[in-house]
Amino acid sequence: MARGFFIGQSPLQILNLVEAGRAYGASGPLLVVYDDEAIRRQIASLLQRLGVADVRFQRRGLAFRLGFPLALAWRYARLRGQVDTVFFGTYTTWASFLVNLLRPRRCVLVDDGQKTINIVTAPQTAGLGGRRRGGPFSRAYVDAAELFTFYDELARRHGRRARPNRLDAVADQLMAVGADAAEPAGPDDILFIGTNVTETYGPFDAAMARVKAAAGDRRLLYLMHRRDDADRLHALAARLGFEARRFELPLELVFHHLWAAHRPAVWTFGTTATDTLQAMEPALRVRVFRLARDGFTSTRLAEAFDSVYAHYGANPRVELVPLGSGAPAAAPSA
Repeated sequence: MARGFFIGQSPLQILNLVEAGRAYGASGPLLVVYDDEAIRRQIASLLQRLGVADVRFQRRGLAFRLGFPLALAWRYARLRGQVDTVFFGTYTTWASFLVNLLRPRRCVLVDDGQKTINIVTAPQTAGLGGRRRGGPFSRAYVDAAELFTFYDELARRHGRRARPNRLDAVADQLMAVGADAAEPAGPDDILFIGTNVTETYGPFDAAMARVKAAAGDRRLLYLMHRRDDADRLHALAARLGFEARRFELPLELVFHHLWAAHRPAVWTFGTTATDTLQAMEPALRVRVFRLARDGFTSTRLAEAFDSVYAHYGANPRVELVPLGSGAPAAAPSA
């Protein structure tokens, strides 16, 4: 096997990193940098089920944020020039320092949800608009990296080298686990896939009220994003009359058991999990409610969602519906 090094910080990144290692025939240490204990436990559980043992967990606390160059150099400088391929799901400052320290022969970027589309189509919205070249924190390797991605066709259209990822190996291995994690939704239910905008889209509660109005009397099941505040979502759900659920496993591994039996409607404000799910479920169609641009708390985030919505507009299996603002909209057809 080729000698690899794997860098990630979210459950989805970890799944894609494990899949990439198997697809490329590479093995080696996995460094997971995490923010809170719940994420660490989720990732540790996934890796145990996948049989991945060569893992180091590092909490991103104050000491690490201040001293990561010394800590990473002390641990990994011996591998400098010895790694064939670095597989990475994040290129944050500490990850960039480590990649530049290792000087691998090749870099492979795995998907990290919405950010992948922005990297390919609007890199300035993904932290790649300036200071990419030179020095220990350079992000030039991101430009040179091959993508292991669900967006392989999109990447190639934009001149990037890409290899398709469909999570086949890890999905097969974890399918039985996923079957125990979710009861199937009913044929008249609506599965609403959450995205990470609860704190960055100002009128989020109003937007959910409009979605609930569109659902009418149908059961609306909100599938929480891993960064959603569960207490807030449960309180909002009780107030507006929908349900909110969080799963231990990433959505990609439980969705089939929620959806396949009765194929209920699937809605979202926009999450690239829908691309992954449509690749895994060829019959899946998704309604995307387009959030108003002026509702986002930053121009950069609004631009990132513009890029994602443009991507959806070219997908014949996506119905893009403007959400607008103000009073709740009348229910669109199912």
